[in-house]
Amino acid sequence: MFTDLLPTLAAITLFATPAAAMEHTTGMEPVALEYPAVAQADTDNRTWSMWPEKKSDEEQEQSQEQEQADTEYDETVPDPSVQPSVPAPSERSAPGATQPPTRRSAPAATRPPARRSAPAITQPSVPAPSRRSAPADSQRRQTQPPPTQDRQPEPGYPSIYRRPEPERTEQTGPESGSKSFYPWRGGEETNQQGYGPPVVEDTTPYGNYDYIEARIGFWGTSFTAEVQSGVEGSSIDLSSELGMGTTKTVVVMGASARLSDSVRIWADTFNVNYLATARLKKELIFKDVLFKVNTEVESEIQVKSTRIGLDASLVNGKHGHFNLGLAADLLNTSTRLTAYNLITTTASINIGLPMVTGSVRVYPVKMIGLGMDAAWIGFDKSKLYDIAFYADVNPLKNVGVSLGWRGITLDVNTDTEKVYVGWNGLFGQVTARF
Repeated sequence: MFTDLLPTLAAITLFATPAAAMEHTTGMEPVALEYPAVAQADTDNRTWSMWPEKKSDEEQEQSQEQEQADTEYDETVPDPSVQPSVPAPSERSAPGATQPPTRRSAPAATRPPARRSAPAITQPSVPAPSRRSAPADSQRRQTQPPPTQDRQPEPGYPSIYRRPEPERTEQTGPESGSKSFYPWRGGEETNQQGYGPPVVEDTTPYGNYDYIEARIGFWGTSFTAEVQSGVEGSSIDLSSELGMGTTKTVVVMGASARLSDSVRIWADTFNVNYLATARLKKELIFKDVLFKVNTEVESEIQVKSTRIGLDASLVNGKHGHFNLGLAADLLNTSTRLTAYNLITTTASINIGLPMVTGSVRVYPVKMIGLGMDAAWIGFDKSKLYDIAFYADVNPLKNVGVSLGWRGITLDVNTDTEKVYVGWNGLFGQVTARF
């Protein structure tokens, strides 16, 4: 029975040790084949394969030359004391055994993997450097210009935040005039430093800067006056019968202030006082007192007028305006006659009258303006007319000089008193604007 199991044990032993069976049957030395556990990248064809590609003799020689060139380029000198490891021949191989032709591929299979395949797995897209590319790379690094040094920044400002301003050019012509022209700012005009909003020339006439205005002037008048006092009183011509002078210098003052661009409040005043001594050429009845002929009489007449008004601009522009307003005229007139230095009679009128005012100013040029002012009072039998024409000359922005003509006619009638006074003549005034 044991003899029957011998063939079975021999077969199991033969299949369990294939190397021994191969050596026993063929007489060939067993060869250990190694296969990579991971996929190997083919960098030349950019394809992936699970099995190494078999190379011919010429390709193996070229790869060895390439590896030698890579070694020389890397400037690594192998240690001569280290001998390459050569696998020892198997003790079972016979010295005189014949080798089949396919035995030549065994060393290639047992040879360790080439150095080229290792970086190809980690960096498949970067080919190994060649001998020719090294000098070109070094030459490129040598010819590269050195980095420019940044200019020294101003104290407190890093250089990376500084941007040099381009130079500005001066241009003249209808487009830019004679001011600074900046192409990098779209051609707009800026101030002298090159920053900020564009410079806009102020073309407002000097005479239109009347936010606050103060005036004082002198009026050389030609005087006409007629006075009547009492129901049966005589009408007395002060200039011809009482010897009052026909010319008189009157001081006129005024001020105005703008509440807004179109509303203004204003006030002005003047005071006229005449005094004369003369002998009467005819009898006069004044305040029920009879003054005989050749009586020496001292006469005096005084007129005070104070006006306060508010006007609005119906037309308001940079080169002129037209205003209408309302005012109140506080009028005081008094007439005094003294005879023999003993008898004195006085007639006076104090009245407040509403007044309508209007003014027009035009500025044809920046420093010269033309104007007209008018006022009118009509109440019962009393009337007042005031009109003036003048020209403004403004050598400075805040200072002006006015020259013109002015006429005032005052006719006040009551039940018992009558006063008619007229002045007209040239005037001049100085205006200060703030």
